[in-house]
Amino acid sequence: MEEHRNQSDTDALLEELLRETEEHAPAEPDQPPVPEEPGECPAEPVSDPEPEPESDMEKTQSFQSVKHVQEEHAGAKQEKHAPEHPRKRPAANSAKGKQPKQSHPSAKHGREHAQGKKRRRTNLPFVLVWTTIVVAISVVLSVGLLAIGKDMYAVDKDTTEKIINVPENATTDQIAQMLYEEDIIRIPRMYRLVSKLNGSDGKYVAGEHVVSASMSYETLTSTLTKPVKAETVRVTFPEGITMLDAAKLLEENKVCEASRFIYFFNIADYNYDIFKKMPKSSDLKFYQHEGYLFPDTYEFYVGMDPELVCQKIFMRTNEIISEGKLEDLDMTYYERMEELDISLDELMTLASMIQREASSVSSMKLVSSVFWNRLNDAETFPRLQSDPTSKYVEDVIKPNISVANDAIYEAYDTYKCIGLPAGAICNPGRDAIEAALDPTDSAFYYFCADTETGEIYYAKTDAEHEANLEAIRNHTKPSDNLDAEAGQERPDEDDDAE
Repeated sequence: MEEHRNQSDTDALLEELLRETEEHAPAEPDQPPVPEEPGECPAEPVSDPEPEPESDMEKTQSFQSVKHVQEEHAGAKQEKHAPEHPRKRPAANSAKGKQPKQSHPSAKHGREHAQGKKRRRTNLPFVLVWTTIVVAISVVLSVGLLAIGKDMYAVDKDTTEKIINVPENATTDQIAQMLYEEDIIRIPRMYRLVSKLNGSDGKYVAGEHVVSASMSYETLTSTLTKPVKAETVRVTFPEGITMLDAAKLLEENKVCEASRFIYFFNIADYNYDIFKKMPKSSDLKFYQHEGYLFPDTYEFYVGMDPELVCQKIFMRTNEIISEGKLEDLDMTYYERMEELDISLDELMTLASMIQREASSVSSMKLVSSVFWNRLNDAETFPRLQSDPTSKYVEDVIKPNISVANDAIYEAYDTYKCIGLPAGAICNPGRDAIEAALDPTDSAFYYFCADTETGEIYYAKTDAEHEANLEAIRNHTKPSDNLDAEAGQERPDEDDDAE
């Protein structure tokens, strides 16, 4: 029995060796060995004849050979499948006498593949986010560089010329800000850099320069550092001049054509405060910007572009209105307009009427008080009834209008329209503007003027007014009512202001 058991063990070892050899053959490299439990006896084949008994020495040698082959084979297998950093194998379960289980190579490869996919899957959102950020930054930089380049080299920019008045000892920062506010440039910091690189800092020439947004930064620096060489002429616009007469005066001095000046002056729209406060164009206004040509002495170029002429005038008008201040009231023009609840256009219209009615500052304030008293009592005095408005219709509008328009005539004639006329009837000076904003406090509702002497006579009632008119016609001195105090009884009659 003992001999038979030894024979069975030997056969089992041989059979196991044969199976492992077949499993690691090239034809079937991935088949894992199926180890059997030690001591288990495989079933003997029925067809095989019983082997001849071997001696104990032969059995021992045979067993040692088999064991030697197994050890070599096991070593080769371990080297083939062992990782670079093999983990320490767990101790064998000596209680059960079993060998530790080894994971199948394909299973291990599958786990590594799965872990790699998981890592790749985990990194994918991170990669997408960074890719998006990089692309976005690239796009923003590209757009920014393109915008800077277009502005520096004046690509697709407005060709309209503008006047820049460079003050004495102006710094590059000041000039860059001026150009930016006039919409000539869009990136003041880049202009300062170009100016520094071109060596223009400290070389800017004071005075007026003609520039446009279509000039590159380099051209701008070159233009502003060179004196303007052109023939100039000085033109003085007196207070109360109409736009039509101003245009004729410009043409007489060879500055520009009268018709072109009138056209561009009425369609002008510059980046000045006064334009932000002007009303939209009205169909009832004959000249849209009558009243905004501030009377002053100007220096123009001979043969100057009419748009530049207009810009220069509006620049001065804006300066007077925006920086104007009433010293007695310690208020700016705009603050006083808000307090009186009138618009800029209404102010210039009223001031133009005062300008044409009065000749001195004192008389302007009294005339202004008459108009304000009537405006504040529109129910009793719905019409201002000022003669210069009727004269403007006859002398300016009717001779120059292309198609007769009764609506425009009536809108300007204060004997027909209610309240203020549709627009200014001339271009008032500073005194008339301030008189409209700060009238004398009086109780007068009428006035009339002696055209020969220029004196103006005021009245509180219609009877007093008629007496003044009769005295002027008879060349006698009307009664002096200037000592009348404010707050006296208001007249009930409705009559003209003159």
